[in-house]
Amino acid sequence: MRTASKCLSVLTLALIPGSFAHGATVTGTVKAPDGAPFRGAFVQAQNTITKITVSVLSDKNGRYRIENLPAGAYQLHVKAVGYRAETRAPVTLTAVENATSEFPLQKDMVRWSDLSSYQGVRLFPSAQGNQVLRGKEILGNRCFACHGFETRMASVKRDKDAWIDRVNYMRGTMHFFLDSAQPFSDQDADDVASYINLLFGENSVLPPSPAEMPAYKSLVRSFGDDAMKIVYVEYELPGPNRMPWSAVPDKDGNFWMPYYGTANRIGKLDPKTGAVQGSGRQRLADRAGSEQAWKVESRHQNDRGIPGQLYSRQRRSHVRRAEAYRARRSAGTRMVHRHAADGVRPQDGKVHAHPRGAQGVWARAR
Repeated sequence: MRTASKCLSVLTLALIPGSFAHGATVTGTVKAPDGAPFRGAFVQAQNTITKITVSVLSDKNGRYRIENLPAGAYQLHVKAVGYRAETRAPVTLTAVENATSEFPLQKDMVRWSDLSSYQGVRLFPSAQGNQVLRGKEILGNRCFACHGFETRMASVKRDKDAWIDRVNYMRGTMHFFLDSAQPFSDQDADDVASYINLLFGENSVLPPSPAEMPAYKSLVRSFGDDAMKIVYVEYELPGPNRMPWSAVPDKDGNFWMPYYGTANRIGKLDPKTGAVQGSGRQRLADRAGSEQAWKVESRHQNDRGIPGQLYSRQRRSHVRRAEAYRARRSAGTRMVHRHAADGVRPQDGKVHAHPRGAQGVWARAR
């Protein structure tokens, strides 16, 4: 039996009751290149219309089971670190249909974008020669407090000027967070931009695959049996500047999400359809960014049924607009609605058990 290992970097936001009714089922097995059952591969079914993605893990016998899928066309994928599978044509399912799909895997390279933030920080260099790289501490403690490196850094190539531009954009967009404990100085920006360029610039000091580093093997962890029971449901959000940092369920089963950054909006997610509606005025900061304007806006939106605890968790400084940098995000963010038993703590990359049957909402910056 072969096993895939990957530490997910996600943030637990809220616990809720179930959202999906009975529906279609997709089952099958995942096999390693030698034909042995493959344990711990993510098998995903994405609805081609709603873009809702349901993910499960293959068990010790390589078997997987995706249940309660609404009728529709689905694209099936398999993800396992260090392996790949051929792309399949979409399958159309009725509301009560059972379908089967087998996935033989082929060996592939381990990519930096496959790692968790925890694994990356452990592998990134702390010094170059006799010089301590201060940018690593800033990247890990301040930048990774909101997002990882997997898609925003490891999946692109930029020169140093381009990395400086991205760091300055974040200083403007996220100034209320970066400056909350202590100022994010020009020296901090230069140090972290230089460090990111060292890692993922045109002349990266990193090997093409982290598997080439001796320390990588010690960071690979297999999933526990309880983790095999996790079911993830992912939702794609509209617009490039939608960065939810929390989500609160209402009495009707919808989720209300405040957005980080320049969006200055609150979104409502219908977990059954994946539809997201905006709520409130687009630019609260246009009303002078005063605390009184925030209180008025909060009261009006609360009258429309938005859970009150959302406001106790929303920072009032979100109404301030970053005037210096308004570049649009190149990719959206996803909300992940979690069914089942376990969670993964971003700080240490380990799988931690939650009470059986618990469910929740997760957010991940892509």
